[in-house]
Amino acid sequence: MRLIVRFAGETFGLRCGAAAKEPDAVVESELSYRGLDAYQDAYTRYTFVRSANRNDGWMTLLSQNLWPSEIIRRCTAGAAAVDVHIARPQ
Repeated sequence: MRLIVRFAGETFGLRCGAAAKEPDAVVESELSYRGLDAYQDAYTRYTFVRSANRNDGWMTLLSQNLWPSEIIRRCTAGAAAVDVHIARPQ
């Protein structure tokens, strides 16, 4: 919880697993130039990419490896205590 509080007002990224062993120079360069749009081309290299805006209350998850139904099932269960609208692109 302290980590979330510490970075509440900042934008940051986090990579886990094998992807964290080496820098992703392409994404890091594109982030400074394009912001969150940098993930549009990069997300296919990861299990998923999540971007969120806590102030506006939205989260977007990009993935080619996870089925939308699996993501929706897991998000719905985890967010049962709050009012959540889950949309799937057409």
